[in-house]
Amino acid sequence: MRQSTSLILAFCLATSANIAKAENWAFSTAEDAHNMLMFKVSHQGFSNSMGFFTDFYGVISLDENNLENSSVWAEINTNSVDMAQHEVWSNNTRNQFFDPENYSTMRFESTSVTDMGDGSMEIEGDLSIVGITKSITLDAKFNRIGQYMDVGPKAGFSATASLNRTDWGIDAILHLIPEQVDIVIEIEAFPEGMAAADH
Repeated sequence: MRQSTSLILAFCLATSANIAKAENWAFSTAEDAHNMLMFKVSHQGFSNSMGFFTDFYGVISLDENNLENSSVWAEINTNSVDMAQHEVWSNNTRNQFFDPENYSTMRFESTSVTDMGDGSMEIEGDLSIVGITKSITLDAKFNRIGQYMDVGPKAGFSATASLNRTDWGIDAILHLIPEQVDIVIEIEAFPEGMAAADH
């Protein structure tokens, strides 16, 4: 009985220690302009048009020693779509694809993280757009943690993904804009609760 109790206690302590390794890192465009969420689509085969979401935030729970114990969530303001700072183009993109009057935010929440080695990860999660939630996979990279100027510690991440927009029922002007959308994400995060505006 004593041995069983000791084993249970050791397991609980080990589990608690493992959970405690995860640290929360917060990111937002309001805190740091280096945070970027970009998307790319073919423009009738002539070129690739790129757009940005200029207002988003989230939290990464990072376990450096066990990346698979990490997680991330983010919320994106669909009204913040910016197409080359062109007002008409930006408004058309918002209204044709994201219906911001009825769905003002998109949300991503990870469901699992697979450690691919050397800081690379596959992050599976649920992406909600216009009221529809589908699973996607991000090819992500934990770049590094380091001191950022005189502000404090910062953690850097990069990620990419390719989506089929019709999976979310976004099927406007398919004769002009194809289904595939490529995503590029660059994140620079500070410890959660640390004020770092304008850096």
